[in-house]
Amino acid sequence: MAGRLRRRQLSREAVLNAALIVARRDGIDFTMRALGEELNAWQNVAYDHFPSKRALQYEILDQILDEALDTKTLAHVQDRSRDWSIRLRTFCLHMFGHLAAYRGAGRFVTHHGAAGPPNVVRFVSVSIGLFQEGGMSLDRAIEVFQAVTFFVAESADLEAATRQGLTTNDVLAHLDEPLDPSFREIMCGLLNKTARDRVKVGLDLFIRSIEMELRQ
Repeated sequence: MAGRLRRRQLSREAVLNAALIVARRDGIDFTMRALGEELNAWQNVAYDHFPSKRALQYEILDQILDEALDTKTLAHVQDRSRDWSIRLRTFCLHMFGHLAAYRGAGRFVTHHGAAGPPNVVRFVSVSIGLFQEGGMSLDRAIEVFQAVTFFVAESADLEAATRQGLTTNDVLAHLDEPLDPSFREIMCGLLNKTARDRVKVGLDLFIRSIEMELRQ
């Protein structure tokens, strides 16, 4: 009876706030049992306010993107007095940072797109508008948006998944045979790069190719 009473006392906001905590810790595909433990309540307590786990996950993603698409960020993105390529790069890195805080959030963005919650739709609209501002047709802007978004979102998931992973020395220590010194140096260089560093390099390549295309 106490568990049932506790479940009725929990508000939608309390459930969502707890879900955000669990999602940041365990990833967006957390278990309902973990959520119940966080709330000290029955494991299916979320269903009092959300019809399904997917609906709760959509709400979490909506909250993540609501934070990412804050007024300051949007003002920067839409400030045409600033260089277009710099605004695009900054916006992509900003989105990467927010998505990387929740393992699996990137996959939800790329898999659900415009069919997702309101702030996913807003993210799509802002992004495509930025590509069109650079001089692309709508069709081309959509194509480039998909490519860049998949790259940023998948990299964010990788960053989230490996944040507490092995260090370079841990990896090299588990090799069966010692590496050739020159190859070891290459391996160290690769393993020491964070997902954010790789995203920066990738974005620079994307943006340069886009600018070359637009100049033709």
